[in-house]
Amino acid sequence: MDNEQMKSQRKKELEDMKKRIALLKEQKSALAEQKKTTPTGTTSPPTATATSSSPPMPSSSNNNNNMDFDSLMNSIHQIVPSAPPPTLNDDSAKHDNQAAPVKSYKPVLTIQSLVIDIDIPPKEIPMYSKGTQTLEPEPLSEEDAAKLALNTPTKAKLKYQPTFLQQQQQQQQLSSSNQGTDTPIEPVEQPDFNEPQIEELSEHDKNNILESDSFRSFFSRSSKVIERALYLDDSIDILVDYTKSDEVTKSSTKELTLVGTLADERWTKHRSVTDINWSPKHPELVVTSYSSNEAGSHDPDGVVLVWSVNNYFQKPEYTFNCQSPVMTTFFSRFHHTLIVGGTYSGQIVVWDTRSKSTPVQRTPLSSIGHTHPVYSMSVVGSANANSLVSISTDGKLCSWSLENLSQPIETLDLNSRNNTNISTTASIAVTSLVFPESEMNSFYVGTEEGVIYQAQRHGAKAGVNERFKGHYGPITSVDFHPSRGSTDFSNLFLSSSTDWTCKLWSTNKTETPIYSFEDYVEYVYDARWSPTAPSIFATGDGSGQLSLWDLNEETEAPIFRIKPSSRSLNRISWSADGKRLLAGDSAGSLYLYDSSQFASPQPDDWNRFGDVVNKLTSKPLSLQQDSPTLGHADHE
Repeated sequence: MDNEQMKSQRKKELEDMKKRIALLKEQKSALAEQKKTTPTGTTSPPTATATSSSPPMPSSSNNNNNMDFDSLMNSIHQIVPSAPPPTLNDDSAKHDNQAAPVKSYKPVLTIQSLVIDIDIPPKEIPMYSKGTQTLEPEPLSEEDAAKLALNTPTKAKLKYQPTFLQQQQQQQQLSSSNQGTDTPIEPVEQPDFNEPQIEELSEHDKNNILESDSFRSFFSRSSKVIERALYLDDSIDILVDYTKSDEVTKSSTKELTLVGTLADERWTKHRSVTDINWSPKHPELVVTSYSSNEAGSHDPDGVVLVWSVNNYFQKPEYTFNCQSPVMTTFFSRFHHTLIVGGTYSGQIVVWDTRSKSTPVQRTPLSSIGHTHPVYSMSVVGSANANSLVSISTDGKLCSWSLENLSQPIETLDLNSRNNTNISTTASIAVTSLVFPESEMNSFYVGTEEGVIYQAQRHGAKAGVNERFKGHYGPITSVDFHPSRGSTDFSNLFLSSSTDWTCKLWSTNKTETPIYSFEDYVEYVYDARWSPTAPSIFATGDGSGQLSLWDLNEETEAPIFRIKPSSRSLNRISWSADGKRLLAGDSAGSLYLYDSSQFASPQPDDWNRFGDVVNKLTSKPLSLQQDSPTLGHADHE
């Protein structure tokens, strides 16, 4: 009966405790609502008051409303059943039972045990990435967090810490092998590396670097490579099929097409083009010479530029200069890095593309060389035995070795005293010089008096031998037929003059020209045969017109005429394959034309041109049209 009474009493006490706990919860919720309604600026202590004191609680046993909180807690401790003491080994347990009575274990209940029952949702914790420090929209999984940690290190840190990179690679291998498992992957901690410190250069050091030869050489080479890489021309077909036939269907609608203009604001403005020549090794390179710039007193008088026709929108590949205006220039046939130039002062200069912009060699300004302008030069001979032949307006011809320009190998004065059949003894003012194909001794020169002379360098007939008289003004150009077909036309050559005409000559007929082309209203400054088509040649005149003649089609007028410039066209030049044509004017501009439609002759063009030449040769000169302003020729 005592046990039943004790159980009923404890049950009653527990019910009373539950009621008191429920009342405490109600009072705590009332306090929370009161805090919410408290105005800003007033604060109430949160849990300090609850832990220090509490409002009086009613008691069912003694109905005492003034019972304090400590007595309530003590009563709770008495009601809670005691827990067994921690388990020990058997010997120690027997010893403890015999030595002292068993003490009951009563857990201490704190106020936090009462608060745990309140269901408050946890606050969302934002996730941040070490690399970006930005708020992630969704929490990352353990696998994504591991991958993010592996990809966080910067390139600069990995560059200086290869060991850390190896650790990351190993971690990536582990992550790939553990895919599909629940084993979390712990990311490798990134060591805190310090970035390398880069010192700031002073202005003096910067200027020294920018002005150094090594930096300028590096910048020049690099800029050319970058410009070439950036340049892409749609007209250049990278998928060209070389197995297809290159024949062009014969049509009357063939024409020259302007591809682009080569000019440089710094070097070609206010200058006149004096000569154009293509590189024998690199088909896309062309060298041009220019006269002096009268508007620029601080610029060098002589300028030579090397252009790439594939990059005609860019600046020149190379720029060379000298103290005197350059009247003629060309690439050396057997020394592909050397560029030779003849100047107005009479000096011959040599530039090297591997060196600076100034000449690497030059002839002396003395009587042993030239003292008058050099308008034309040529390299003759073979690769093992060759020489540079130059001639000036004083009639002096010099042979040079490109390895040593200190003095000429030999000299020859061209005047009429070398030929007893010519009464005059005046010196010959040469304006142009040309050697026929595969010829080293015999050459032809055009003069300011309008006469073309044939002369020889060596032998019993050294000097002037024959003359071709037909022009009434200074000769501006002389060009021999390339003759690369079934019929040999190497005896034919063209000449242009300031008498508004262009004439066709044969070396077998010295008295008169074969034909005179007089469809011009200005000086004719240049005439050049096509290197591939036997009957085609081009001319440039003082009106800025570029004329294309095809003698198989028409002899009275050109088949195509265009005016690219309002200034005179001084020089024209074909590429070796005949597919490109360059024309330079007196304003310093080069006009690049696509002439591929005229570059592939038909098989019968050679025979047709032979018939045209025979007809022109058999036609009396009196029946040919002479210059309308100069009248008929007075032939001697």
